[in-house]
Amino acid sequence: MTKIGIYLDFEPSGGGSYQYAVRLLEGLVKCFGASKVVAFHSSDEWLRHLQSLEVKAIKVEKKFIWKAMWWLWRELRFSTKVWRLFNQKFNPWAKVIFSENCDLCFFPTQNLDAVQLAIPAAVSVHDLMHRYERRFPEVGNPREYRFREYLYSQICRYSKVVIVDSELGKQQLIDSYGISSERVIVLPFAVPDYIIRHKIISKKELLINLPEKYLFYPAQFWLHKNHIGLLKALKICAQRGLEINLVFCGAKKNASDAVKAYAELNELSHLVTFLEYVPDEIMASLYHYSDGLVFPSFFGPTNIPPLEAIWMNKPMALSDVYAMREQSRDAAIYFDPENIEEIAEALTLLWFGDFDSKKMELTRAKIIEERKSNSALKSILLEVCERVGLIRKYA
Repeated sequence: MTKIGIYLDFEPSGGGSYQYAVRLLEGLVKCFGASKVVAFHSSDEWLRHLQSLEVKAIKVEKKFIWKAMWWLWRELRFSTKVWRLFNQKFNPWAKVIFSENCDLCFFPTQNLDAVQLAIPAAVSVHDLMHRYERRFPEVGNPREYRFREYLYSQICRYSKVVIVDSELGKQQLIDSYGISSERVIVLPFAVPDYIIRHKIISKKELLINLPEKYLFYPAQFWLHKNHIGLLKALKICAQRGLEINLVFCGAKKNASDAVKAYAELNELSHLVTFLEYVPDEIMASLYHYSDGLVFPSFFGPTNIPPLEAIWMNKPMALSDVYAMREQSRDAAIYFDPENIEEIAEALTLLWFGDFDSKKMELTRAKIIEERKSNSALKSILLEVCERVGLIRKYA
């Protein structure tokens, strides 16, 4: 019996990677049936979800000695092809996966383990910003850049199929690593489940002192998220007599201290609510009470927050970078994230609702209908199988 595997080697603690993996997992079950899907997981937190889908679950545990050997092998630049053969015969963790004889295994994250395993693999690559935005240390420092170059080049070399988020992401992968177009398939990001199945919590129950009117920016405090550029635009608005409230939420990263320091130094703290990390359960409520999303990030090709705002029927102002227009079309106001004046103008338009709301609403409705459709995901998964020669088995 043909088997389709999915590799879940991360904690299901929320976030984009988890939601993407869940969508892929559920799509595989709907497309091929639970009996033909096997999930390899490293965390027991996956078990409840896997059991609810009646999917065979196999826990995989990697010993430290094998992790160290693999790291040393890469550092010494030994042959990956030789390691894959060696791994298949001697590594207990790999042997567990090989024993299932999967015809194809999906890797929802850009995971180096996909390179270690000599099995037919479909690997998702979410972005190549280390190449296109190397100015940011979180992706462009020499060590990180070198690792990512190795990771993506090896994924392109050994994977049967690589899955990307957009047509632009596909072209970037082809341009960067010379992979053939036939081996790259576009699967757009999905709306997270915590937004789709949302429950609005009252402001009193939220226990958060939210402004009566505010614009929302959910993003970890990385430099590339451009919080300071947004605050500079906020300052321009304030100097012109327009006080706009912003609510930030996201985990602390390399720009956290600088963002708070800038707000304090420029007397903007009274306009900015810092929530840091918040649980998924309250995200929909934070969108619900807002007057829209502002998203000044430098990274792409696409992002998940615009999809969240679309689903919550909120207007938004987005960076006009990479494939953001491909993703959101006429559902947003766009601005150059390098241009502070443009960001300030977008904030003003969003604050006063000075935009074509009818066009935005129609576009949002169209995008939501597309995302609700399971047929689109099914056709993409079948295309993946066709590319690796499995489609005939499901005819």
